[in-house]
Amino acid sequence: MPADRKWLFLDEVFLSNAIGAALGHSGTYKKEGGPKDKSEILGRALIAQLRKLAAAYSVPVDEEEHINNIRALAKNISAGCAECLKGGGLRFGVAHKALNVYLKFLWCEGRITMPPHCPFDDGMIKKLNKHLPHGCGRQWTRGTEGDYRAWVTAAKVLAGTKPLAEWELELYTPEKAINPAVGPATGDQMNPYVSRIVSLLKSVRGLVATPFTTEGTDRRVYVQIVGVPGFPVFAVKPSGAYELPFEHTYTNAEMKKKGWPILSAESEGLNGVLFADKLAARPRNRHDLCQGYDYDTAAIARVRKMAAEAAPQESWQIWQGAA
Repeated sequence: MPADRKWLFLDEVFLSNAIGAALGHSGTYKKEGGPKDKSEILGRALIAQLRKLAAAYSVPVDEEEHINNIRALAKNISAGCAECLKGGGLRFGVAHKALNVYLKFLWCEGRITMPPHCPFDDGMIKKLNKHLPHGCGRQWTRGTEGDYRAWVTAAKVLAGTKPLAEWELELYTPEKAINPAVGPATGDQMNPYVSRIVSLLKSVRGLVATPFTTEGTDRRVYVQIVGVPGFPVFAVKPSGAYELPFEHTYTNAEMKKKGWPILSAESEGLNGVLFADKLAARPRNRHDLCQGYDYDTAAIARVRKMAAEAAPQESWQIWQGAA
């Protein structure tokens, strides 16, 4: 497989996760009026702008230039996509999340130099609370440029001599993911709920699947299947409940109408995962993160990368259409 195709796959994963992290639960979309395909319009615009801005980070970028880039992203998206945006504009806090998450992925992959800052979420901002000035915003989704500058200043206090990018990576990388297995989870290493899906894929659908897993900061286990083309990442909650971060419009009744041999006595979550590739292949299906759920996008990217590196011959098929 050509190296550029492998990189295109990874870059699309990085962009998908960065945009999902920024828009997934930020209240950015205009709820009423505007074009019907708001997410597609906004997604395409963000992809173009993020790639354009990221090109500058092949060499070190200082803090002021970086903040200027966030400001430019918010301004350009606001100008081009006002009809899609709540209030007609992209907030600085949302713009920071999209750019900083994308740069984090590129840096971890060795594609750019270390970014000067890191992504901020509400959990991190809460840790910074005693170092923030009175009146500073505590919600990243509503953050202004002034709030962002205060977060950066406070984070430097906690980071000490470490660059913010390294400090945040250490802070939010779970211990179990520091040295992830390069091969698939097997035998006693396999989460029992993951093992059940692998077994059902074989017994119900006749498919031989190999799972790759990683634990997220949210304690979910994120799973990427190899051996079934177009199979999206799924998650297992600590309770054992199954979730499809990229799918949310399905019921047992709807899947049964399609003629799929679902397990009627089982939950919609289990059946959704069991037929995840078929759900993903539906016409006009958007491969967006479900809104309203705080999924660990770094864990999703990590487990996809593990699977792609272990099975390069089919990595382009792992999640076709992701953008």
